[in-house]
Amino acid sequence: PPRSTLFPYTTLFRSDDGIEVSSEAYKYKCPVRQVAFNQSGRYLASVADDGTARLTRTDDGKSEAILDPGVGVRRIAFSPDGALLAAVRADGSVWIRILETKEKYRLFSKPNTEISALAFGPGNSRVGTPLIAIGTREKGSCPGSCSISFTRILKAAKAGGEVHSIPQGGTLMKAIAFSPDGRWLASAANDRTVMIVDLRRMSEEAPEAPFELALPDFVSALAFSDDSR
Repeated sequence: PPRSTLFPYTTLFRSDDGIEVSSEAYKYKCPVRQVAFNQSGRYLASVADDGTARLTRTDDGKSEAILDPGVGVRRIAFSPDGALLAAVRADGSVWIRILETKEKYRLFSKPNTEISALAFGPGNSRVGTPLIAIGTREKGSCPGSCSISFTRILKAAKAGGEVHSIPQGGTLMKAIAFSPDGRWLASAANDRTVMIVDLRRMSEEAPEAPFELALPDFVSALAFSDDSR
């Protein structure tokens, strides 16, 4: 039967002739908010507004839940080499899925924390593992206390660990991006500012202050040029 327009699908087409290859397209119950291919193009990840998250193989169109069935997901990002998939759960935790083995592990979790942005960075020679950046808004433990926002940079390995934590005041992070060479990290806040940090200098005793750029309007996405300049 024809697909109802009331139920969104994630549909795959071949780019050369437009033939549909998603033989087992998953039917969502609400609009899909994010889709992303991994580096090889073998996998497509998608997230709907109700937290439903699916991982689809592009060779046969078969899909499965990114994490456990029924677990709400808010954001996704593939590692630059296409081997790992990061997912932000509705409970404010960050999980990693190894695509080939389907193994999953929790990378970050903190009570009363909202994660508003997620980015996967390239491999880092200093820490020996790819990096993940998240934008968090964390409520204080005392009643009536103000929320504090951070850009937190984490190791993507099983052992995890935080590499850097950059205070952002009370502003909510809307977007985060690594430069392709892994040197720079840009973050956009809902106060219309963009902050650019030199990650190579963050470990110094007196690191250089981040560069801040005030813009006339809100920023919803960030991207570096291929040469990281």
